[in-house]
Amino acid sequence: MKVFPRLCRSLSGLLCVLFVSLGCWSSGAALTVSIKDAVDFTLRHNPGVKIEKEKLEESGGQAQEASGRFDWTIESKDIWEKESDELSPAEKLFLFKIQGARANVPDILNWEGSLYEIGISRELRSGVTITPELAGTDVWDNLVGGSPANRPVPGVKISVPLLRGFGSSVAGADELAARSNLKAASALYAYNVSLRVYQTIAAYWDCLAALKDYQTAGEMKKTAEDIAGVIERLVRGGQMRPSVLHQVEGALAERKMELVKARGHLSQAEQELGFRMGLTPEGLKDAPLPRGHFPTVLDWSGPRIESLKSKLAEEALKRRGDLLSARQNTHTQEALLRKAENGLLPRLDLQSRVSFTSLQESSSADRFFSAYGQDYTGPNFYVQLNLEIPLENNFARGELHRRQALSSGARLRSVQLNSRVASDVTVALTAFESSISEYEQAGRFAENYERAVDDQVRLVKEIQGNITDLITMENRYFQGRLDEIEAQRRYAIALADLRLVSGTLMTTGGAVLKFDADAISRPPFIYGENGDKPGGGSQ
Repeated sequence: MKVFPRLCRSLSGLLCVLFVSLGCWSSGAALTVSIKDAVDFTLRHNPGVKIEKEKLEESGGQAQEASGRFDWTIESKDIWEKESDELSPAEKLFLFKIQGARANVPDILNWEGSLYEIGISRELRSGVTITPELAGTDVWDNLVGGSPANRPVPGVKISVPLLRGFGSSVAGADELAARSNLKAASALYAYNVSLRVYQTIAAYWDCLAALKDYQTAGEMKKTAEDIAGVIERLVRGGQMRPSVLHQVEGALAERKMELVKARGHLSQAEQELGFRMGLTPEGLKDAPLPRGHFPTVLDWSGPRIESLKSKLAEEALKRRGDLLSARQNTHTQEALLRKAENGLLPRLDLQSRVSFTSLQESSSADRFFSAYGQDYTGPNFYVQLNLEIPLENNFARGELHRRQALSSGARLRSVQLNSRVASDVTVALTAFESSISEYEQAGRFAENYERAVDDQVRLVKEIQGNITDLITMENRYFQGRLDEIEAQRRYAIALADLRLVSGTLMTTGGAVLKFDADAISRPPFIYGENGDKPGGGSQ
């Protein structure tokens, strides 16, 4: 039988795909996912993504809690008291003298009274507290036998911190810091979710490479079996020595071993992809395989990559969520630092109150309402100054030193992260450029050795070739195909890495992060620039 290596490889590849899809899963056909399906599942189910979302919610709650300090608050108080005291003869005589001829001094003095206050209070962001309130008393006793007297006192209380605690940058520092921290958390959330998505994309391409390696190993095993069959017939016909068959059978055993190793690597890659997607332990038992192809490798020259480098560095400094978060954190620490500096001042608070008084005497309950507009007196004024001077003030000094260190550290981290981002861009572009060159060379390597294998098979069939040379060329051809797959994997991951380091892996639509599956098939910032087309497509 005449052997056609390329035809055999094509047929064995088809058989290998069927084996992967049917033979390895007794429970049924293997599940497959596209890159978009894998990322969408990650965004919905990955616990790490959910944890990042909870962190963002926590920051939102802290910002709301901090702003709650400046909410209006209703305050009320009602004290009711009743007393009965037996009067001594001396007390009776004293009261009799005071009241004169109208004296009707009881043996037991009964007294009832209530003190009530109700108001609405709010601290302004300047530190001033305003409290419109209504205070009053309602009193009755049996000494004169009169009606209960209700005396409402409506007024306004104002508290002003004259030194420590005055000003929006001080009184509102916690709120400013919480809001700044929320912005930082939002930017960091976008970056961390992008990082989780990147890990899924990398695992997807790793798994696709492992699948292609497995398919290639299966094809090469089939080719080795075909060659072994040819050699066996030649040996039986006396055209070759039996020792040649041993070499071929050894090469076939090596191919079988490579297939087993490739299946193990594929299993590991499947589990890693399922884990990154966020599958449960039950779901990992049937982890999916990738469906699709690697992105087409673009033919980019050095000048175009240099042009992309400057654009990437510029945009990365504007877009990277971790860098934006670090910059925002400097604002957070600066707000708290201003508050700590203010804490060194003495506390001098001015408290004042302006009120009016009215009076209504009646046994009926409507005295609580009809008193307004009756017998107004006033205005009444109340002013109080409170001064507090800590002698050593170690608490405020220690807080200031701590805040100075935190603020300085935040600025240094931001500067350091600037350098980190610039370095990430350079490394990502180097990997991108290298993957293009690697793919080109691996393709030539595999193509040339494919031709060499075909020629050597022909020579062996004609009893003119050396079986050792054939096995050596088959090994190199196999390695060349694996190198080509590895170069495709590196290129695909390099594209995703470019998106990650430039902050363009995910797009923001309001508060929702979105993923564009087509975007990872091309570098960022090239669509429509200088006549470039998106490097989409697959192979």
